[in-house]
Amino acid sequence: MISGYSHSGYYEDCLKLYKLLLDAKNLRPDSVTVANVLQACAQKEDLVQGMEIQKFSIENNMKMDVLVCNAIIAMHAKCGSLDYARELFEEMSEKDEVTYGSLISGYLAHGYVEKAIDLFRKMESPSLSTWNGLISGLTQNKFHEIVAIDLMREMQELGFRPNSVTLSSVLSALSHFSDSRGGKEVHAYAIRNDYEDNIYVATGMIDVYGKSGLLLGARRVFDRSRHRSVMIWTSIIAAHAANGEANHALDLFEDMLNYGSKPDTVTLTSVLTACAYLGDTDKACEIIEVMCDKYGIQPVAEHYACVVKVLTRLGKESEAADFMSKMSMMFSTEATVLQC
Repeated sequence: MISGYSHSGYYEDCLKLYKLLLDAKNLRPDSVTVANVLQACAQKEDLVQGMEIQKFSIENNMKMDVLVCNAIIAMHAKCGSLDYARELFEEMSEKDEVTYGSLISGYLAHGYVEKAIDLFRKMESPSLSTWNGLISGLTQNKFHEIVAIDLMREMQELGFRPNSVTLSSVLSALSHFSDSRGGKEVHAYAIRNDYEDNIYVATGMIDVYGKSGLLLGARRVFDRSRHRSVMIWTSIIAAHAANGEANHALDLFEDMLNYGSKPDTVTLTSVLTACAYLGDTDKACEIIEVMCDKYGIQPVAEHYACVVKVLTRLGKESEAADFMSKMSMMFSTEATVLQC
């Protein structure tokens, strides 16, 4: 039960059950129990509770095998206690891939990219999952120049075959540079290895093509996608809106609604951007006005700002002022209604 709660994301329930176990007669936690509870503490970033469990395991002479040591290192690393995690790491006589991966993930999560790379390079034979963890972490830390094609090629030279997780991270890095050449290379690999229809890969390819101004390529990826998730709809709408193809973006938004997909806040930001490119402040106001009731999304500052930003960039200062005036009137009316 404790293991099930921990691996299913029910961390509070996991900890509650652990406390009940401590109070039970003739039952004591073993190393597997401790490892699962420490995982829950790590995910909750509850260092205090985690250290109490660590103390319990030491005081009760529990065997400090690789499973328990890895769980302790992962908990400290996830909670930001990286120096202590490194001390434990260095003291371990037996280390496996999880040991390295836990500390590398901790370094990446807290922005210590160079330390993560140095530790990764010390591994004798990292698996594909560890490669993916490094690439994803570098992307999240905006080290796009390291992640891009070179790292993917290095993997392949060592005999690894990048999977959908690898490709989605690499595409995210390529989109930062609007690297259409690299995007085409990854796209070709995705087609050859049957990853093109993966929603994360497809979304990444649409994003790369869109940021490179290659809307035809973005549309081809979209048209070949069998699974039209909100992510894929949003990416193709955003690609057209960002390239000034506002009417096409709005047409795609209508297609999305007719398809039965519900937009999210990112989708609506792209739609509002399209409205701004057209100078259609009435349409933008209409979307914002019904956003909460129709789509269950509360308007945020980004939604208003994107409209004003695009209008101003296009030299339509009067339209921007008109939009802000309409928004001011809308909220003034809502406030009056709420006071009644």
